[in-house]
Amino acid sequence: EFHFLRRVKHVKEVCMEEVEMKIMLQKVWNEIRERRKLMEEYEVDHIDEYKKLNTDKQKPYILLAIDEVAMLQDEKECMTIIEKISAVGRALGVFLMLSMQRPDAKVLDGKLKLNMTVRMGFRCADSINSNIMGTPGAEDLEQSGQMMLKLHGLKKVQAPYLELNKAKQMIEPYRVPKDTVELPSPEQEKLPLFGVLNHEE
Repeated sequence: EFHFLRRVKHVKEVCMEEVEMKIMLQKVWNEIRERRKLMEEYEVDHIDEYKKLNTDKQKPYILLAIDEVAMLQDEKECMTIIEKISAVGRALGVFLMLSMQRPDAKVLDGKLKLNMTVRMGFRCADSINSNIMGTPGAEDLEQSGQMMLKLHGLKKVQAPYLELNKAKQMIEPYRVPKDTVELPSPEQEKLPLFGVLNHEE
């Protein structure tokens, strides 16, 4: 469902295949490594502090959204990078959003589950699934769009309904002309990955 975001100028890539995801995850991890070097150089512990010291060399926040992350559970390299991003990304301005149709203990286990501090559990089949998500009570939700939100405690929240056509209208001002979008080619996979997420003024 991310396809309609492909031409939004803030979106670097929309990956549809596992091989594309591997490349993008490595790009994000390389960016994280670069940001860690900058933090050490300027002796700060958060990207916001770096921004205050370097108003002319800003580092944008990065949101890495992965739908149906359970499909990557057999991609060990991908899951390793995702786990590392979940551990160190926030302080460096890199935020991770994972979603799946059904909670999977094999995916949400160990460090990854602990590092995902904010959780939204929509209606689940049973208490086992809702407990895997860490949102007990999600199995009792009845209305569409309701969720159990874990954020400084647990509470029931109603999500707004947004039609796809309305979403497209909302992002239209941020879209770029179709002929300016460059889709990744096989040759690009061989290019150095360092620096590809540099902020564009």
